[in-house]
Amino acid sequence: MARPKRPKIEHAAPGALAVARQIQGVRELLRPLPDAVHGNTQLYDQDVFTAMLCAFFDPLVRSQRTVGQLSEVPAVNDQLEVERIARSTLGDALRRFNTQPLFHILRLLQRQLPPLMRVDANLEQLTGKLLAIDASYFKMAGDVAWALRQGNADGSVLSQARLDLQLDVRRWTPELFAVHGKEMSSESLSQSLMLQAGITYLADRLYAHYGFVNRILAAGAHVVTRVKKDLPMQVQERRPLNGKDVEAGVQSDEIVKLGTGKPSHHKNGEAPPEQALRLVTIWDPVNRQQVRLLSDLLDLEAWVIAYLYRCRWIIELFFRWLKVTASMEHLLSHSANGITVQFYVAMIAVMMMHIQTGLPVSKYSLVGLSFVARGQATVADVMPGILRLEREKMLEKQRLARKKATQKALV
Repeated sequence: MARPKRPKIEHAAPGALAVARQIQGVRELLRPLPDAVHGNTQLYDQDVFTAMLCAFFDPLVRSQRTVGQLSEVPAVNDQLEVERIARSTLGDALRRFNTQPLFHILRLLQRQLPPLMRVDANLEQLTGKLLAIDASYFKMAGDVAWALRQGNADGSVLSQARLDLQLDVRRWTPELFAVHGKEMSSESLSQSLMLQAGITYLADRLYAHYGFVNRILAAGAHVVTRVKKDLPMQVQERRPLNGKDVEAGVQSDEIVKLGTGKPSHHKNGEAPPEQALRLVTIWDPVNRQQVRLLSDLLDLEAWVIAYLYRCRWIIELFFRWLKVTASMEHLLSHSANGITVQFYVAMIAVMMMHIQTGLPVSKYSLVGLSFVARGQATVADVMPGILRLEREKMLEKQRLARKKATQKALV
């Protein structure tokens, strides 16, 4: 049976523009930019961004054609300088879009983030930013020349774009990102180009090699990363564990020097770091295996290192949110620049939601604001419910912690 046709978009979801207007005055950020006209039409980047932002909050708009339909809706069209945005014109505009202003908008929104309503007590020992780093792959229809290519079992070729992301784990908000294809096959090299001093980077095993660790230390940053069991190192000191370490599943805390001391054991021409590092080994009760964590943070307790690595999981949840909740699994453009614009729109929307709620974006704020996007409520309507659910979640977490402590005391 043929797939039923999608309904024609004849009116905007009433909350689409309401979200764009109510959340942090986006119109002030959408000013006509120089050299931003595309083709033979007066299609400014301002118009493209406005249409894409409205489309983000409308679940029916998931293609360039439906973005064009949305641009003809009076409530949206009133915000544009053109009568409509044609699919072919939009594709060309996305390829040429000047993304630099979007970077500045993202930075502006980051500076406007409200103070955290509650601080994780386990992270009070750390004052700098904690950024989880990772990459995720997004499928692309067709054989795109610049994309990463992977052969399927049936002989077909799968084209993919890779999103390299750095995420603030305290706020659940994006810090930096980059979109790459086959021109940048190394995820760690891409992340290296975005390193900042004073940041603590949380990474998985893919990034645990001499070159990447050297680049983090040279940038004046810190690292907590999982390492493979076969990574050569020399143990220089074994540290004693305290009660909180044992409770967190820490099995050992050691000061180590990477490598064997022999130049022949250098990997990919990279020498191991000169400075002593720390190896914290913890037990993973879910997968029933040891997890080895490498860090240059020598002054923290071992259980804090273990907790920091667990915080890295939030970037996996963010990728799931992008692909499932924000429907970013389907990309609107085949150009690297167009895909970058689409990701900027998603990141800016996350920032605006966080600024509006004053909380890290959670499933509660996403559900509540989706009611706004469907025109079923205003932001003022959903905020009390979001705050109530967040408070209930916090109280339940505290209740479970007290119960666990009581049970442990009785043993």
